[in-house]
Amino acid sequence: MIIALYGYQLLKNGKKIPAAVVFLLATTFHTTAFLCFLLYLNLDNLKKQWVVLSLTGLCAIISLTGVLKMVVNAVVPKYTSYFYGQYASSGWLAITFSLFTYVVFYLLISKSLDENNKADNIVATNFTLLLMLTAFGYAVNLFERAGEYFILIAITELPNILYRGKVKNFRLWLFGIGTFYLLFFILSLVYRPGWNHLYPYEFWH
Repeated sequence: MIIALYGYQLLKNGKKIPAAVVFLLATTFHTTAFLCFLLYLNLDNLKKQWVVLSLTGLCAIISLTGVLKMVVNAVVPKYTSYFYGQYASSGWLAITFSLFTYVVFYLLISKSLDENNKADNIVATNFTLLLMLTAFGYAVNLFERAGEYFILIAITELPNILYRGKVKNFRLWLFGIGTFYLLFFILSLVYRPGWNHLYPYEFWH
């Protein structure tokens, strides 16, 4: 994810080939890093709030109705087993929580995206991919894990976009978000230590 973050910054600065090299490097750690190449979509339409939210809703419907499973079975049948294993239709509460918070993040930054700033296209693309993959998690929660490539980028972009944007009291928003996640992390360590296999915090077990 850290490597992908460097690739994202290169791509945002218009260095497409170096970014591709960095993304390829990330795939040597895990093949899911190929998802980062979706950032090259970089579409103007993804700056439109209704487009992003509609795509997110569509992905959720596709996941909840079983359409995604049929598509995967037709295109890459070897992965169909995920829809029947431990990752299938589980963790709906966690996915709903994540999706809700990511939508809040997106609504905050969408007010500040500059129509004339091409670099903002990739910011919007990143948030769109994050929301869509998280929504796919209703079918198989591994999709939400894949979306984590984009949440790290979203977190780093959030203060930058709010700082130069149109959101009132943005410092209060950032303080509130930071405080909430700090408390959530501490409570998880205390009550659900298995959720955080992070060194050096293993002593909580």
